[in-house]
Amino acid sequence: MVQRGYLSNMKKKILFRGDGNDKIGLGHLYRLYAMAEMIKGSHKFIFVTREDSLTSFLPKEYQVDRIPATKNYKEEVQELIQKYTPSECLMIVDGYSFDSQYQKRIKQAGFTLVYIDDLAKEHMYADLVINHSPFFEKKDFSSEPYTQFALGLKYSIIRPLFIQACKAKRKINQINSAFICFGGADMYNLTEKSIKALLNTGLFRTINVVVGAANHSNLDSFSSQEIKIHKNLSESEMIELLFMSNFAIVPSSTILYEVCAVKMPVLSGYFVDNQKSIYEGFLKNKMIMGIGDFRIMNTDDIQQKVNTIFKHENFKDLVENQYYMMDGEIKERFLKLIKYLC
Repeated sequence: MVQRGYLSNMKKKILFRGDGNDKIGLGHLYRLYAMAEMIKGSHKFIFVTREDSLTSFLPKEYQVDRIPATKNYKEEVQELIQKYTPSECLMIVDGYSFDSQYQKRIKQAGFTLVYIDDLAKEHMYADLVINHSPFFEKKDFSSEPYTQFALGLKYSIIRPLFIQACKAKRKINQINSAFICFGGADMYNLTEKSIKALLNTGLFRTINVVVGAANHSNLDSFSSQEIKIHKNLSESEMIELLFMSNFAIVPSSTILYEVCAVKMPVLSGYFVDNQKSIYEGFLKNKMIMGIGDFRIMNTDDIQQKVNTIFKHENFKDLVENQYYMMDGEIKERFLKLIKYLC
């Protein structure tokens, strides 16, 4: 079913192509959503996603085109050619299935292509590659001569309210309210481990926990005056909750960018390969405190790390680094890129 979308006078229609569910997580769709929020009102766009994707978090006014999950990518490209006029469309794709061969077929079909990357492993046929990790440089990529790159924190894919938050400094005087979020699915049950770890430290008056749309863990038993469980938060609700918090435990995914935009001491790590370069980049720039691979951490490990942090870390420097590394001109940069490609 296709829903009503935004109107625009721009020549090229934007197709956001990504998938997400409780098996693969929602990270790719969340990033496309953040980009859509930056460009809405200026461009007409459609979300193209497989029929098994979870899209309940998308605004109802977004136009969504669901395609069969059974099609291979060769068949998919043919369907897209039949549905949309390639010369009139800009495709923005996010996901590991959109490999070199998929990119090549899309380009041969006549689409303008933007590829949102994490790993710098594929040969790039896209017109533009976006990788917002502070780890990679252009020399790390293999690409066609025409491919352009938008790399690093200046192209952080975050929602507009968080871009605005980048502009302001924040002073953390006291740490007593924690924020925990492990994305859409949390297949390693890291949310529960982190809750227990923070409770065991006895350092926090309030622990705010955000549960993603694909998270089926039963955390209601933790709900108390001290622990607040939040689900399906809007952008404004999420940023308000972050401003109420002054310490965070999050993975090195999009949520880390949003936490650092608000600015606070944050303990981060990774649990999938695409998060590792982001983790290493933020750690190198001294914007986070690192725990490494979350998959091998138990409750005691997290508790011990938090206790060590509170004894030895300089939170002031970390928060200042977040301010200096992320600025408030991100939306303007993306709009300029899209205008050029359209």
